[in-house]
Amino acid sequence: VGCQFLALATGIIVMALMGMFNVHRHGSMNTAAILLYALTCFVSGYVSANFYRRIGGDKWVWNIILTTCLFSVPFFVIWSIINSVAWYHNSTQALPFSTVLLLMIIWLLVGYPLTVIGGIFGKNWAISFDAPCRTKNIPREIPPVPWYRSAFVHMLIGGFLPFSAISVELYYI
Repeated sequence: VGCQFLALATGIIVMALMGMFNVHRHGSMNTAAILLYALTCFVSGYVSANFYRRIGGDKWVWNIILTTCLFSVPFFVIWSIINSVAWYHNSTQALPFSTVLLLMIIWLLVGYPLTVIGGIFGKNWAISFDAPCRTKNIPREIPPVPWYRSAFVHMLIGGFLPFSAISVELYYI
């Protein structure tokens, strides 16, 4: 999925630099993002199936189904709830049902088949996995973690940094 988002972001940036987005058409960037997401599904299917095959996986059909559904289905469910709330409040930001249906058709007729085609290519073109380092059959002992690399210290620092930034900003407000 990461390769797909990289291709998606690159496509949107190139389109923006070429001046393809009009300021007066607010939905043009969203439409471009959805179309580019559907068109880059080939990349995610290829990379996923290729890597899965390299590490010795044999259930490549389930891999392709998970690749296409693991991001888009939860995203669509959450978006549907948000859009339903916007419909309930008669918001202008709510998409009409015909647009929602069109988005589902784009995903079903473009995104999913491209993921399957990319997965088939990735499965068939996978080479054997060649580890970048030499491995041994005997496991080595893992040394104990020092106190400053413990999970508690990471949680403490990870919570302190955003808190301090927010408190400084709120002080100036």
